[in-house]
Amino acid sequence: MNLNLVLGQILLATMGLIGVATSSPDNIPKHFLQTLLGLACTFFVARVRPSWLLKAAPLIWGVTLIGLVLVLIIGQGGNGSPVRRWIDLGPVDVQPSEFAKLGLILACQNWRQSDPELQHCICLVSPKVLFYSQRQAGAVARIAHGVPRLVDLDTSYA
Repeated sequence: MNLNLVLGQILLATMGLIGVATSSPDNIPKHFLQTLLGLACTFFVARVRPSWLLKAAPLIWGVTLIGLVLVLIIGQGGNGSPVRRWIDLGPVDVQPSEFAKLGLILACQNWRQSDPELQHCICLVSPKVLFYSQRQAGAVARIAHGVPRLVDLDTSYA
């Protein structure tokens, strides 16, 4: 785990807690719990190998699609808005469209698609990082213009 990442998250969380404390002190416990859950997620995600994400791409995409359908059925809007974007999971509200970004990227990377289809997927989400395997190296070289960082999954990450 990168110490700079942890320190950055703690600093941002502290600033967020200060902001919540000044605007609505009643929400401090809920915000603190959400901050702890975010830090725990960071530690979990930092341990996941990128190659595992590609193997799990169909499952991640399926769960993402289920979440997007569920938000239409049981979703709720923020601040009394009639627009349904969030699913209430107890202490945490989840916005499935955020997971759809990751799911779409993984699905496009995992499935064998033609260059125009893969380029369309990349244009839809405009990623900051593009993970690829040697199987897709040729296509990525042809279509990944404008992606700031390319990560080869076949490289050893010891």
